This record gives sequence, C-alpha cells and structure tokens, in this order.
Amino acid sequence: MSLSSSPRIPNSVTDIPRRRPKERKRQDLRSYYGIESSVAGNSALHNQGPVGHNPDLDRDDFQLDEYVAKVNQTPGAKELLKIENELVKEIRVLNGERKALIYDNYGRILTISETIKQLRLRLDAMSVSWGDFESILHSVRKLSTVSGATEPAVEQDELITAQSAEDLTRQWLQEATIRISSLTAFEQYAAALDEVADVEAVLEQSGDALLDPDTAQQLKHSLRSEREQIQERLEEGKQEKQEQAPSVPAKD
Repeated sequence: MSLSSSPRIPNSVTDIPRRRPKERKRQDLRSYYGIESSVAGNSALHNQGPVGHNPDLDRDDFQLDEYVAKVNQTPGAKELLKIENELVKEIRVLNGERKALIYDNYGRILTISETIKQLRLRLDAMSVSWGDFESILHSVRKLSTVSGATEPAVEQDELITAQSAEDLTRQWLQEATIRISSLTAFEQYAAALDEVADVEAVLEQSGDALLDPDTAQQLKHSLRSEREQIQERLEEGKQEKQEQAPSVPAKD
C-alpha cells in the first residue's frame, strides 16, 4: 500500500494567503469544541514539515508489527496517537448529538403530521355536500322572506293562519333532513339527535296521514342514516380525546 494523501507544499508565496481563511476556520472550530490544548501538542508535529513517501510500505516482505513498533519508538508518535484518540472521542460525541438532533426533528415532524391529520378530519366532519348546501340556502331564503317581509303584521298572521296545522307539520317533516344535516355539520350532535327523535315520534304517530308511503319510508331511512353518522362521529371524538389524554404512570 502507499500513502496517497500527504500535506501539499505551497508552490509559491501566493498560495499562503489562500490558506489563511481555512486556518481561521480551523482555529474557530478548535476554540468552539475546546481542543486548544490538543493543538498546542500538535504544533510540534506540524513544524516537522511534510511527510515524505516511505518506500518500505510497498515492499512485498513488509511486516506491519515491526513497522508499528518502530513508529512507537519515534519521538512524537505517542502524542500523535493521543490526539487521534481525542479526535475519535469528539467525533463520537458529535455523531451522538447529530442523531439526537435528527430524532428531535423527526418527533416534531410526527407532531405536525398528526395536527394536520386532525385538522383534515375536522374539515371533513364540517363539510356539507353541494346539494344539501343548496337546500339549506333555499330554507334560509324562505325564512328570511317570512321574517324580513315589509307587509303589515296582520297580513303575516293571515298568511300563517291560512295554512292548516297539518300543512305546517308536513312541511316540517319534509325539511327534517335539512335541519339535521345542518346541525351535524356544525357539530351540534345532541341537538341533531333530539331532532331525529322528534321527527321519528311524529312519523310513528301521524306519518301515514301526512306523507305518502314512499316519502315516509324514505324519510325513515334517512333518519336512521343520520343517527348512525352522528353516533360514529361521537365515537371518533371520544377516541381522539382518549388518544390525546396524557397517560398516567402506574403506581408501584
């Protein structure tokens, strides 16, 4: 084997200033990691000049043990090994700090990913289909027309009394799914379940007289579906709270 890397001797005086910034950086690194004492012991080795090529290393009968014993007898070899051991220790410390930094950043990335996941789940829970949204807007327009009309109060009373209680109940049943979907979209789960129970009670009592059989059956199916969705979201909310709750250490 041969020594392929040996200190380069400056070709001219102009090469020396170019190396000063590197020496300054090395000095700053030594000062930051607290290895000034090692530099003092190593300065004697630098003053010895560049290491030349040793032809004995390329011989076929090269003996490693004899060469190591000879090197150990050379002045400054022990100091060189001491500096090498210190550098190895410092490299291990830096490697440990690097791994700790990587793990810390990885933990932060996991926390951010979990936060984004929870936000997406909340947005999905609040999302409403476009068809339901149009129905909600239609109901809001009707309510605003009734409440914000400029007609006298007497005419409003006549308009309301003109409709029989049966017609009002029928309209209330037909708009039940819109009201329940709106409450569910805004996470008003308790109010939505109460609304489902009220509508089911009216359907059981007088649904056949107010709605045709197909419409009544479709409404019952929609109410069951809404109830199941609300219960699923309530269960998901409980699971999220349990996962986010801090774990209590077991007592000895």
